[in-house]
Amino acid sequence: MPTILKFVAASLFAVTSMAQAASVSFTSNTAPLDFTDWDFSLSLQKFNPALGTLNNITITLYGETDGNIRVESTDAAPSTITARLSSMLTLTRPDLTTLVVTSPVAPVRFNASVYDGNLDWTGASGQTWLNLTASASSFVSTSSAADKRLFSGPGFVLTPLHAAGLTAASGSGNLAFDNDTLATAYATVTYNYAPVPEPASWALMIGGLALLAWLAVQKRG
Repeated sequence: MPTILKFVAASLFAVTSMAQAASVSFTSNTAPLDFTDWDFSLSLQKFNPALGTLNNITITLYGETDGNIRVESTDAAPSTITARLSSMLTLTRPDLTTLVVTSPVAPVRFNASVYDGNLDWTGASGQTWLNLTASASSFVSTSSAADKRLFSGPGFVLTPLHAAGLTAASGSGNLAFDNDTLATAYATVTYNYAPVPEPASWALMIGGLALLAWLAVQKRG
């Protein structure tokens, strides 16, 4: 292929590739670490339509659970106790339809002896776990027309967030259980779009097409 044709082909490929895919990401505010159950709103920056055509939206929810677990077996026989510090964080659209859910879990385990007669969360039949922590993340990708409208334009989308406590313990027929469960979360939004080519890129593409047309005419002549 002549050098000039290689240059034109490369230029056209560069312009086309640039128009095919691009992305921009934003991070929301963070919900304060607090005892479940609570409600909060995360602010997600909307997509600027001047950038191009929005193809897809990816929202990732990052959650963390902190807290304490206390168990005491009051059985007359030894038992194995399992427990988990956990919460369920649900991010929704403004109309409260679910966008994405994540559930951080910190599991613990304890081999308890027969009840020692003291409900003190310690000793041979009791156990206390302090300052447990767990984190998790989940994401959703959407290209629905409704979501594109919701997340496009100036300003922010206020997405309600609910934190529910799921901390639990099991394994003994007679089990005393107590816990403190706190949670926090934030989100990121990524917009995948086809960008609008800059004027210089359009000029390059149009000039390249014109040059190809001129070369074709010259070849036929």
